[in-house]
Amino acid sequence: MNLTQYFLAFMAYGFIGWVYESILYTIQERRLILSGFLYGPCCPIYGGGAVIMVFFFYGRTDNPWLMFFGGMALATVVEYFTAVIMENVFHKKWWDYSKIKYNFQGRICLLGAVCFGTLCLMLCEFVHPVFEKKLAILSEDMQFYIAVVLAVLFLIDYIATVVNLKIKKKNALENDEVYENKLPQLDIGLIYESVGLKKRIDPIKEKLIKKFGR
Repeated sequence: MNLTQYFLAFMAYGFIGWVYESILYTIQERRLILSGFLYGPCCPIYGGGAVIMVFFFYGRTDNPWLMFFGGMALATVVEYFTAVIMENVFHKKWWDYSKIKYNFQGRICLLGAVCFGTLCLMLCEFVHPVFEKKLAILSEDMQFYIAVVLAVLFLIDYIATVVNLKIKKKNALENDEVYENKLPQLDIGLIYESVGLKKRIDPIKEKLIKKFGR
């Protein structure tokens, strides 16, 4: 893959990540919520994480365990440092895992790492091969032109988002208010409850606790 194709993969997987999180937020809150740091339909952390996984694992190994644990490690590192950078730049938390077991500083958690490892395996084994085949339909010139258009839109979106955040932060400080993240915190329990799984899982969980203890 060349640089243009990596950028197109970044945008494609950023869009998929945006759809994925928007669905989770909508299920949890039972109302339409669009996810993402940017205004547009793209979550850069998903796009960047996916591209890193593709670069390190796709076509380089057939070992599923290496993909799984390698994906866990890489994605967790990316998530942690992304959280640190964004918190220091914007002085606010964009996600918080402090209520989930086995978390570190609320920025990363074991459950998230396992999910990332699974997603890495699925990405390299099933999703990215399909993406490459679809991309091959387009000529290299067409790929380049699409990448340029998307890059311009992405840059405009990023600048607009940052400027607006700084304005909101300034207004909040002038009014002695705290500018909070517009998105609620994802809660696995609430998601299960919204789709009716909690009623099925709780009895099983209670039986396991009685049998094996906490």
